[in-house]
Amino acid sequence: MAEEHDEEVRITLRLPGHLRRKLGVSAVDTARSMNGEIVSRLELSFEAEGIIDDLNRRLQALNDELSKRVQSGIDAMFGPVFDRYKQQSETLAEFKRSFADLTERLDRIEKKLPTKK
Repeated sequence: MAEEHDEEVRITLRLPGHLRRKLGVSAVDTARSMNGEIVSRLELSFEAEGIIDDLNRRLQALNDELSKRVQSGIDAMFGPVFDRYKQQSETLAEFKRSFADLTERLDRIEKKLPTKK
């Protein structure tokens, strides 16, 4: 695909003095005109946006993978403990139900017993 060459457009740009000085120093260091330095920095800023977006996608993918691996490790390490806890909780619940049932039955039996006079 052939590169598009846009028509150059002249604009008036107002810059704070400190920024103009920094651009001037940078233009000298890179052997560019002030205009060339400004254009180069603008182009780089647009390229940087794409790079930043790509890095953010990659970081999110890495974060997702890390989360999966951490959860998998937690499941592997503590899964048996959680299983035993669940089993013990179910056993305790069954014991409580049995105890409540026995208490109720004893109360019914006690009511049927003759009272002492």
